[in-house]
Formats: sequence, structure tokens, C-alpha cells
Amino acid sequence: MKLDEVLEIVKSSPAYSVLSFDNVGLYPHQERVVVEALSRWPIRVLLADEVGLGKTLEAGAILTYLLEFADVDKATILAPANLLKQWQEELKLHFGLDFWRWDSTQTEYISPTGKIWNQPLGGNPVGPAAPSRVLISAQLARGTRQQGHIYEDAEQFPDVMLVDEAHAARVRPTLDGLYRPTRLWRLLDDVSQEVAHLVFMTATPLQTNLYEYHSLLRLLGLPELWDDSEVYKRSLEILSGGENAKSLQNARWILRLLEAVVNDMEYTPDNISPTQRKLLEMAKHSGESPSLDAINEVMKDWSSAFNLLVKLHPAHLLTLRNNRSSLVELGYRFPERRFESPALDIPLEVNRFYDGLHEYLREAYGSVEEAADPNREISLGFTKSSYHQRTASSLNSAICSLENRLNKIDAIVEGYDTDADVLEEEYEEPDISPDEEESLSENTSSEQRRLERAKSIELTYIKDLIGRLENFVIDGPFRDPKMDTMVGLLSEHLPEEGVLVFSRYTDTLDACLEAFRANQSDNLDVGYGLYTGQDAWITTDETQRPATKQDVKLALEDEDIRVVFCSEAAAEGLNLQAARVMINIDVPWNPAKLEQRIGRIARLGQTADEVVIYNLWYPDSVEAKMYTRLTERKDLYDIAVGQSPEIVSNAIRSRVVSRDRRSGGNIEEAIANLGEIRQSVQHAAIQKVWGSPEELIPLSTRVRRAFLEVLAAVTPNATLESGASSVRVTLSQPDGKSIVAESNPEDRSVLTLHHEMLQVLSDLKGTLLADEELFVVEDSASNHPIGLCLKRDNSIAVIPPASLPQLVSRLINGESMRALVREDDWVPRDEADIREQIYATSQWLPNHALLKVPFNESDSNEEQSSWSEPNLHIRSL
Repeated sequence: MKLDEVLEIVKSSPAYSVLSFDNVGLYPHQERVVVEALSRWPIRVLLADEVGLGKTLEAGAILTYLLEFADVDKATILAPANLLKQWQEELKLHFGLDFWRWDSTQTEYISPTGKIWNQPLGGNPVGPAAPSRVLISAQLARGTRQQGHIYEDAEQFPDVMLVDEAHAARVRPTLDGLYRPTRLWRLLDDVSQEVAHLVFMTATPLQTNLYEYHSLLRLLGLPELWDDSEVYKRSLEILSGGENAKSLQNARWILRLLEAVVNDMEYTPDNISPTQRKLLEMAKHSGESPSLDAINEVMKDWSSAFNLLVKLHPAHLLTLRNNRSSLVELGYRFPERRFESPALDIPLEVNRFYDGLHEYLREAYGSVEEAADPNREISLGFTKSSYHQRTASSLNSAICSLENRLNKIDAIVEGYDTDADVLEEEYEEPDISPDEEESLSENTSSEQRRLERAKSIELTYIKDLIGRLENFVIDGPFRDPKMDTMVGLLSEHLPEEGVLVFSRYTDTLDACLEAFRANQSDNLDVGYGLYTGQDAWITTDETQRPATKQDVKLALEDEDIRVVFCSEAAAEGLNLQAARVMINIDVPWNPAKLEQRIGRIARLGQTADEVVIYNLWYPDSVEAKMYTRLTERKDLYDIAVGQSPEIVSNAIRSRVVSRDRRSGGNIEEAIANLGEIRQSVQHAAIQKVWGSPEELIPLSTRVRRAFLEVLAAVTPNATLESGASSVRVTLSQPDGKSIVAESNPEDRSVLTLHHEMLQVLSDLKGTLLADEELFVVEDSASNHPIGLCLKRDNSIAVIPPASLPQLVSRLINGESMRALVREDDWVPRDEADIREQIYATSQWLPNHALLKVPFNESDSNEEQSSWSEPNLHIRSL
């Protein structure tokens, strides 16, 4: 028997999938996510790992599995425009997947190698002539107020759709008490019953309101009862209340909630106590009106029922999330976060400016829009909030914002523009109601006088405010305190450490660059760069050159630059762990976006023991209110989604934490209790792929190490370097070059079943003992090999995939295979349940029957939405 025959079988088997990606190894927490995401049907899941834990690799592994083993053909990825090329490159590099990227400027698809799709598309990126695997900008896909989304008139849909930064698809409350979906949410709602497999990715599924998270879960598929947002809210109230929520009414609700999950999702968790199993059986048959006996059982053992609700909560089943605190307990290493909050004394002139700004926003802002069309309802709350954020960001941003308002007023008076200002520079700009799209009708003379009067009022306020700023910023003795503080912090950390300077607004970044350049001497005389999504460049030796995202990343790693000035665009998909220090000139009023920023440096791969985050703020300004919102929103997030890292310093939290928290219990205690339950579930899931609990090294890494040792033993010109945590083999070639393979997932040359070093085994032959026979287990429908089994006399036993290195070694040396299986695993061949043995021996093989996601499939996706157990057979090798 030739060894390459065995290797080809295992490379084609889903049971070995985590070992057979093209050029990447997964950490155990990623393996756990991949296996759990695929252990359901259809595959509808939200990947919500904290920032920096590798969601892109998890998503790529899930895609690879579906394309190779689940008969999925058509795949679409929707991602922010500035991340499309990075997605394309990483899918090709790590998984060997060729996705075509849609270039909307040229209306054409581009391959990873730069080829142009040669089929006529007619400007439609999802028409019948489009490639089967595509990357499309989510901004383009969702459409505009004038044009609908790209799937509105589609005749065909992908088998799987992956949405990156999925928090942009949300339903959010408006000031008038209604709920308004974003355009991306509308697109996904329209296609959610046409696309069988949906994979959403976001570290921050809850941005500012719990209904946003619920709206994402609805797209994936909830039990009918849970589809009601008020029912979902009730479940969170019970979870946040803990023992304080114990009541007959809530006991009844727990039974109803559990019944909906057990029956609609056909799910029963592993590792539950006999009491919990009894409660679950009672809930299963309770219907809408649980019996008094069942309610009393819940009251009698409230803790068991509460834990069941956590484990079976659809948010938990549909969301796969790893967090740092849990992984640290398993031996992962992350940098400590040290928060510093230099409190800036606000000058008297700045105080007076803010007082004037608040009066303008309260008394006069929006007067021109109202005068232009008195019958139109305009919601100005968002825009006022934007002005508060911009002016707190920097004084330069304040001046620019007010000057932009002057131009806006002129445009409205001239009849060119009637929309309220939209100032936020973010990926998902706010939706504006259709009423705000109506063009301005021709003004009568009385209307014109009213408009001019409103213009005069606003101009008086604005010019006064600009004058106040210009007097002390340009001609006076005062400079922006934030800029001075930033320069001082840079002087403290440069040139020894890499630093990221973040602001949400380009006007503020302009001021940061000006202040940096004005003080660029001594230790500030270093290379630096800018990345805003729209603009990117690097300056070294006083020469500025355009740069790509990858150029900025590599220049920081190679220490060609030591400072990167970043907008929010750098917080999405740009990994800058070569820096150790972050300076936030302003802070988003959204904990999710702040965590995305911090995740650029506090992530896997950060070599420093500690990262430092400076948040600059005026304690007695509008920013104090913002920090109050941040701490409250983070607590809400921890209840609904799961524990998240700290995002502000203790000094800030102690000054601004709200005094009017709900009196119904201690929210910190409730979060801690929830965290313990969720963490135990997460640990148990990771332990399945980790292997034996007493082992310090994960199972997949141990397999790679063992394989490298086999390779070194059978190859004369191979050198083995074995350390406490890693193994490395270097294979010298006749041309003087070397091939390197390593054991750890973070290594650049990690060993996979596709690694070129395995070619040394291709010509070797294996020998089986006379009384042993090797069989392959196959799926009759797909002909995919599922696993290998050993025959002895009239009995068979499945060989665990983790024993592959030992299998190869024993074939090479002509040794018995019986040591690879336990004696208890041998069963008579005619009584063997191969399927049960396969799942029992493979930690990496998903079981699609474990969870059913509620999904009303259409005729177009009936094949993908249904799944049946494979029909297995065995054949001799």
C-alpha cells in the first residue's frame, strides 16, 4: 500500500478538515467555533468572537467545509468596501479559495490574480452571468434610497451568504418610538428565505440597543415565540434578574421559552443534570399553558431552570462567541490592558464656546429646514448628537463643522438641498426617511422671507461661535489641550514603541498631523503614516508615498514607521499589533466601536505583555455624558451577548457611572453569574477539540508535532528542532533551498495535509500485518471518505483521526495497527454502528443533526435547506 493513497483519502475527508486547509492552522477556540457552526442544518450562525480572536479564519474554514463537503456551489460575501481585497487575499492564501471581487467603478469582477471576468454582466453583479463565488461591497449591495438592493429582481441566489461587519444590518429605535431597519437589514430580510446558509460576522452584534441584536437573530431564524421582540426582552430581564427574578410568572415564562427551543430547534444539550433533563421533558410538553406541577418544579429548582435558559437561549445557540477572559483560563496569552485617562482642564474660553453651542443647538439649529418646508417632519436629534461629538473631538473639528453648516444653510436657501446634516463618518450612514427626500418646491415671497429670517438667526449664532474659537485658537494664547497632550504622550513613547492615534473625524486627524509635524524633533523625528480608508500614505525620510493597508501594516512591523494616524476605517480589519500604545483623541459613543479600535493592538499575536490606551476627555464637558452611556451600554451588552473587555479606565467609570441604575438587583452580580455559566459551556466545547484535559498542548497541535517527528525520522536530510511548546522540521534540498514546517497554528509555515513537505511520503510504501486489513468509510451519496477503520478477524474499529501520524509511522515500519484503537472499540462487523463510532472518535467532524435552525425554505433552495443522515459503507483499501 502506498502512503500517498492514505494521505489523499484523509485530505478528502471532513473528519480531518481542520488539518487540511491550504496554509493555516486553527487555534482550539477557532476549531470549536467551526465544528459548532457546522453542527446544525442549515448553517445559520453569528460569529461574534471578541476583536482580535480570528473570526476571518473561522469564516474561511466554514466556507471551505461547505464548498468541499456540503455540495455548496454558489457563495457570496458581503463586506465593507475597504475590506474586499483583504478578504480575497486571505481566502486565497489560507484556504486556496478563488473569489471574484466586484469592482463597482469598472463594473467588472477581478480574480485574485488580476484577471477580468470575461462574461457580459450588463452592470448586474448578481445576474446569471456572474461567477459562482463573489465578493461584493455591502454598501453597494444594500442600494440607495433611489435604487433598491441588488437582489430585488434577482432570479437566482447563492447557496451561502457571508456578511462581514454584520452589525450594520440592524433595526434601531427612532425618537418617535418606532423601529427603523437599515438598508442592509432590509436586503438580508428579503433574501433570508432564499439563501439556505447564512453566516454573520461581528464582534459587536449589539451596538447601542438590545433590539439590534434581536433583529440579527431574526434574520438567522428564531423559534416562533422568540420572534417577538418583547418575548426576547422578557428573557433578558429574567437572565439579568437571577434569583431576584424568581416568581410564578417567570417560571411559567421559562417553561414556554424552553418548549419553543426544544420543539422548534430540535435541540437537547449534552451534559445536563437529571433534574434539568426532567425540567426539559416537562417543558417539551407544556405548550402555551404549562401545568402548575411544571411551574412548581421550576420554582423548586430555580437555579437548574435558570442555567437551562442560558444554555438553550437562541442567542446562545445562534451566536458563537469566544472572549479573552475565558481563553486566558485555558492557557491563552493576551496583553494586559492599561487604561490612562489624562483629564484635561477645560479653558474658560472653551467652556463659553460649549455653552454657546448648546444654546444654538437647543434654540436655533434646524430653523432653516423648518422654514423651507414647515409641513415636513425632521428628526434633528441625530445631527445634534453629531455636533456634540465633533466639537468634543477637537477644536479644529468644531470650526470645520460650523463652517460646513454655513454652506449647508446657503444650499437650502438657494433650493439645492433640504436634507438634515449627516455628519457621522462611519461605515453605515444613518437612513433618512422618504419624507426627507422630497425636493424643495418653489418658494412664495412670504416663504422666502421666512427662510431668510431663519437663515439670519442661525448665521448670528454660528458666526459668533466661530469667532469665539478663532479668537483664542488662531490669535490667542490658547492651543487645543488635546493636541498638546497628544504631543506629550508621543514624546513619552517614541521612538521605542509603536503608537496608533485614533480619531473618528478627518478634521481632527488634520489637526493631529499639524501638531505632530510642528513638534517633529528629537524623539518625534520618526516615520509615520495615515490610514482613513479613503486615504493612506507613509512618510519616511521626509518623503511621503501612497500606501495600501498592507503597506501600512508591514511598515509598522518593520519599524519603518512608528506612528499611524487612524480613522474608524482602521478599526475594521486592519491588524496593527506591532504597536503597543493607542491614543484616542475622541471616543465613539458606542462601546462596540471603541472595542474595535482597541482590538487593533490587544489581540492574538501581540508580543508585549501590556498595551496602553489613552482616552482623552474633558471631565466636565459633553464627553462626561458620553462615558456614562458607554458604561451603561457595555453592561447591557454583557447581559445580552456575553462578557466583553473593559473599554475605559476605572477613573472614568467611577466619575461618570450612572447613579440611577435600575433598583431590581445588582447588575454587576447578574453579569458575573451569567458569565460563569456561559464560560463553563464555552470551556466544555473547547475541551472537546482540545483533547485530554491534563494535556497542556491542544490536540491538533499535538498531531502536527507527531507528524513532524515522523517526517524527521524517515527523511535523511531533515533537521528536527523540538522545544517546550513547538516543533520545527527543516528539509534541505539539492538546490540549497530549504522547506520548513512547524507545529503551532500561529507559525507561518504551519504543517497541514497540503504542505509540500509531505511529498517525501508519496513514494513510500506501507505494510500491513497479515491478520489486519484497512478499510475506508465512505458516504454513498457523495463518495466522500469519512474515516478509516481497521478489520481484525470478524471485528472492526474506527481509527481516530488524531491517530493519523501513528498510523503513517506504523505503516512505514510494518507494525501492528491495533494499538491505535481501544479494545472496547472492537465490535462485530455485522453489528457495527459505523456512524456512531465515527462521531465518537472524531473531535473535528460536525454533526449536522444536532441543531435545526428554523427556516422556511423556498423552492429554489430546497436542496440546500434539507439534510439527511449519510448512508455509509466501507470498502477495503
